[in-house]
Amino acid sequence: LSDYCGHTGQHEFASECIAKALHVCESAFHPQMRSRLLGGTARLRWSHECNRPFLRALFRQMQSSTRCGCHRTALEFGRLIFSLDPEADPFHLLLHLDFLALMAGSTRWLLAFPGALPAHSLPLYPQYAMSLAIAMRIESGGASSAAWADLGPGRKFDEQDVVPAGAMLAADVQLCRALLLFPGLLPMLVRKVAPGAQAALLAMKAWEDALGGAAHPLSEAEAGATLGTLLRLYVTRHAPLWKERPALWAWLVSTADALLGRLASCETETLALAADCAAVRQAEYFVGAHEHNEFADADPADFSLELPAQLPAEALAAAMADPDGPLPNQMREVRLPGRLVVPRAERMQLRSQTNPLLQFFLSLIPWAMPPPHDMARARVAPFQRGANHRPEWR
Repeated sequence: LSDYCGHTGQHEFASECIAKALHVCESAFHPQMRSRLLGGTARLRWSHECNRPFLRALFRQMQSSTRCGCHRTALEFGRLIFSLDPEADPFHLLLHLDFLALMAGSTRWLLAFPGALPAHSLPLYPQYAMSLAIAMRIESGGASSAAWADLGPGRKFDEQDVVPAGAMLAADVQLCRALLLFPGLLPMLVRKVAPGAQAALLAMKAWEDALGGAAHPLSEAEAGATLGTLLRLYVTRHAPLWKERPALWAWLVSTADALLGRLASCETETLALAADCAAVRQAEYFVGAHEHNEFADADPADFSLELPAQLPAEALAAAMADPDGPLPNQMREVRLPGRLVVPRAERMQLRSQTNPLLQFFLSLIPWAMPPPHDMARARVAPFQRGANHRPEWR
């Protein structure tokens, strides 16, 4: 019902249906399940199909909370979904958590999060390379915390209340590292955030002239399949964040201009940083994985804050198809019109291990099939007193 309402433009009612469904599931939780969910030790694997509707409902509730402005709630939903299946991460929550943490004001948690997952190398993602710089600037006092957190400035969560010395300089260094590591990110942001700003356009032109082909990410031959996808997803997700904060956008443009000046003056430290970033980018996104896209199944619509458009009637049936169902070339058999003929794939196979009373009621269903004869004999065999024993009727 929520899917249908979402495709027909009834987004408020669709969110309400998801919230009610999750409330019913939460009411049925075992006490140990509730404690493990809060502790982050519960696991619901995506590989088990029975878990997919619940995980999908949690993800849609996270999206609804983000669009409603409840960023702290959305962050907690994202952390919960990721903890349920961190190995598979079917919804690519790692690409959402940085944005949700910034919008919720949990900058200290964001700064500590990459250290909790060292095997993922999160600072080498465009999302975290840029978000870590923003979080450092907020923590240094370069941006007002009240503009980020709905709970107000000074509100502490579960992070350490420590602001490192020289955080402003560290934020500038991190932003320069992110720009050099992903040169194509700045032109994409300028075209999306401020296509008419003269200062931003001049900075983009100078940036493209200085860095050459690395600043043109539209070509997959130059950006790589995985890196190109990550850059596009970042721009789709974070463009509203840059649009709504002119001071932050001015900091990005001024840092890019200063970085270009140091590159033009052949500053030794800056040139060494640019060479290191180019080597890291080459090793991470080009060696052996240039054509392979690790995030090919990521839907760009999941990273947009805009509500999905209403679908026409002819496309509604295809959109309502079961996402976990068979492929179009594996469709089930067609039922004959006017007859209750159940296809073979839909018939119910009874098991001999079923409770006899339950098996009796299930046998009344027209499409229920009795258990195989060999299985029934195997169940009766242990109760026989001998191999050649024959029951005596009296």
